[in-house]
Amino acid sequence: MIKLNDFIERLTEYERNINVISHDLMRRTKNDTSFFNYLNNVDQKYLNDIRVILIMTAALQISETESIYDSFELEDIAKIFDILLKQHKSNLDLNLEVIYFNYNVMTDNNRALALIIELEERLTAELSKINEIKNEIQNEI
Repeated sequence: MIKLNDFIERLTEYERNINVISHDLMRRTKNDTSFFNYLNNVDQKYLNDIRVILIMTAALQISETESIYDSFELEDIAKIFDILLKQHKSNLDLNLEVIYFNYNVMTDNNRALALIIELEERLTAELSKINEIKNEIQNEI
């Protein structure tokens, strides 16, 4: 049986570590060598965290090192975003990042607009649920 306090301690430690890693990566985004050296040394268990992945995709987009663009295509970043969206569809920051990427980087207005419409539909449905709960609570007060 899992001890909830142990779980909470591990979760707290994970979050503390991911915050340190995220902060360190953000400081290195303008220096590709430092960024990727640091990223290569990050414990594997943190590399699938959406926060780290989003920092990595941002660093790839803003890199000033021309040679780095020989190692990937912008479509590769689009694939990463597609994978993340399948797993984290309700993450508003991710949705906005993907919309901006498609609009500003890929200049794919049709894809960006389709993503916006899909997000609007989900947000409308969620807002409806929130309002139902809100009304229920207000009726009980």
